[in-house]
Amino acid sequence: MKIIIDFLFQGFIIIFVCLFGFWMEICRSL
Repeated sequence: MKIIIDFLFQGFIIIFVCLFGFWMEICRSL
């Protein structure tokens, strides 16, 4: 269960960073 929580948490951070406007080139390359 902890693995699932960590995965969702990392995904949330990635989405938050993309929406916040940082690392846009990294987001485009994904």
